[in-house]
Amino acid sequence: MPQFSKENAKAGAICLFASAFTLLFNSNAIAQDLPAEGLKQIDEALSGKQGSFDLSKRLFENKNALPIPIVVTDPAIGIGGGLIGVWFHEPPQSISKRSNSEESKTQLLPPSVTGVGGLATSNDSWAAFAGHFHSWNEDSIRYTGVIGMVDLNLKYHLPNRPLLGPEPFFEYTLSGALTSHKFEKRVSSKWALGLSYTYLASQASFHLPGAIRPATAPEDIDDFNLAGATFAATYDTRDNIISPSSGVLFKLAPQFFSEELGSDQTFSRIDFGYVGYYDFESLVLGLRIQGSLSETDAPFFMQPYVKQRGVPSLRFQGTEALSAEFEASFPLDERWRANVFAGRGWTHSQRVNQPISESVNAGGFGFRYLLSEKLGLLAGLDFGFSDVDSAVYITIGNPWRL
Repeated sequence: MPQFSKENAKAGAICLFASAFTLLFNSNAIAQDLPAEGLKQIDEALSGKQGSFDLSKRLFENKNALPIPIVVTDPAIGIGGGLIGVWFHEPPQSISKRSNSEESKTQLLPPSVTGVGGLATSNDSWAAFAGHFHSWNEDSIRYTGVIGMVDLNLKYHLPNRPLLGPEPFFEYTLSGALTSHKFEKRVSSKWALGLSYTYLASQASFHLPGAIRPATAPEDIDDFNLAGATFAATYDTRDNIISPSSGVLFKLAPQFFSEELGSDQTFSRIDFGYVGYYDFESLVLGLRIQGSLSETDAPFFMQPYVKQRGVPSLRFQGTEALSAEFEASFPLDERWRANVFAGRGWTHSQRVNQPISESVNAGGFGFRYLLSEKLGLLAGLDFGFSDVDSAVYITIGNPWRL
């Protein structure tokens, strides 16, 4: 029976509130004139209603960065942490939208954001990355770019093989450099089309105890290049892409990797997902259905996997994967919210001419604090449990990504 770590929860809480503390008391406030300057910065930060802590003024009027802590508790790569520095280039804007069946609604336009960060974990995994998001023409055109380097020590699990032990797996290291660039064009008020290019220069090597490679272990991959294009169609009516409380998001994204694009292997996969938010005054209900299909000749580390809070990443893999999760969020006061969630994941694959299927249950609870009223930015902790493990997550904004 997996045990939840109190130390993980304590570390997550400390890092979350230490970042807010650091943001308030920067190098100017630690000078000898701490009383005057420090009180001034506190007054600027307390821009929420009734003196509540709010980052809106610090982020936009003072052009400061937001340090976001990364607390890694995913059993797939061990316990660790890092930091992301996020810069908001301008305050968010809003526009009014009117449809034939609805009254005029105000929609928040996402601000341009740049981030740089890194992380390291207890099993000697590490990553460094930088990214930028920008939108033009009232959010009708979007660009997202990411570059990074990774060195991850992971496990490749073998499903439903009792002769090899209760949880048979092979340890391996995946390292390389990655770059990804995506452009999206809004073709109507709700629909957008996107095109992205991803390039990964990687190596994957297994750590096998003996000199003889088991037949069930994939082959090592040396100096392997993956390059592919993704075409995405997105339907989005969410009121806020950062922390939505109403609306739906649907996405269909086929991917193609081929030699013409610079890839050493040709294969395809398709990702799809639906996220819906339903606001019943103070109660917000959410539903996520997310899945992927891939060809059997896709590299083992590119196979779809179950994505659920409380389930280790890559723990359940196959040529087909599906995740479904329900969440309910309700207010505790004007700033604090509590949430509960539950879900199930499934995988299916064809290995050694034998169909193999697996499933896993997961659920948990958490809390959120309204960090920025202007952005509608919620942040907090999620405590996830599943049939196989448990973990704590620092959540900044929306926990669901398609």
